[in-house]
Amino acid sequence: ALRLLSACLGYEACFWTHRDCPCREAARLTPEGVRESGGRLQATTLRPEKMGEKAAEEKKKDGAEKGGKAADKKDEQKEVELSEEDMALKENLELMVVRSADPKAGVAKLAMETMRSEIKSATSSMTSVPKPLKFLRPHLQTLKDTYAKLKPGENKKLLADIISLLAMTDAPIHDAMPESLKYRLLGSNEDIGTWGHEYVRNLAAEIGTEFHRRQDESAKEGKDTDVEDLFGLVSEVIPFHMKHNAEPEAVDLLIEVERLDLLAPHVNEGNYARTCLYLFSCSSYLPEPEDSV
Repeated sequence: ALRLLSACLGYEACFWTHRDCPCREAARLTPEGVRESGGRLQATTLRPEKMGEKAAEEKKKDGAEKGGKAADKKDEQKEVELSEEDMALKENLELMVVRSADPKAGVAKLAMETMRSEIKSATSSMTSVPKPLKFLRPHLQTLKDTYAKLKPGENKKLLADIISLLAMTDAPIHDAMPESLKYRLLGSNEDIGTWGHEYVRNLAAEIGTEFHRRQDESAKEGKDTDVEDLFGLVSEVIPFHMKHNAEPEAVDLLIEVERLDLLAPHVNEGNYARTCLYLFSCSSYLPEPEDSV
């Protein structure tokens, strides 16, 4: 072992210090980095170009192994199957999507009511993405097409409520009313709180966006801004926020639609402290005369 080590070190020193040394030509390297001499194998130092090639091959091999492991992991994730309960729910909801377009009004209504009840039970607590929303989201366009074909009536309003909830994740379209807000205005006007807190928060944000969009359009055309339908929703959102300890969100919405005077009727002994504190904080960021009620 010592002789082998000294041979390696000796050749190493000779390789780098004596450029024209005969040992450079005499050393015939094998792929394994050894030199044949008299039927025996003696360890040698690989030349720099050989070392680079070997390092590249090892790096390529490691990359291929990592890539293979990543692909296997991805395939395993794809192969994860739903539980029997989730599969049954998914199939049932997909069937309801098909039946919502049934020519028989009674069958279509039953399908819509089933979807609504499943969504309501799942959105009562938004700790994770509700499974009914996850399974129905890919069918959003199908439901929109069904809505367009339905005749005006109760079924069309019920379906609009479902589409409004599913459209929460849609990206906003420039110069167009947000989809969730649009279908809410076309819906059954059911109690806004039945769909959960996240739905109400989303609507509040879209109301502010739509209010400013209409203001800009009216300013360009020189007309008065028509926002009566939006204030109908504001009158539903504000009481909901004030009853559920969301005073800052109620104040933010009223500031967005420039109607802070609508807040006073909803302030009581239980929420006046939080409301006033938030209003005082907001006043520092508002210009006069908007910084006072």
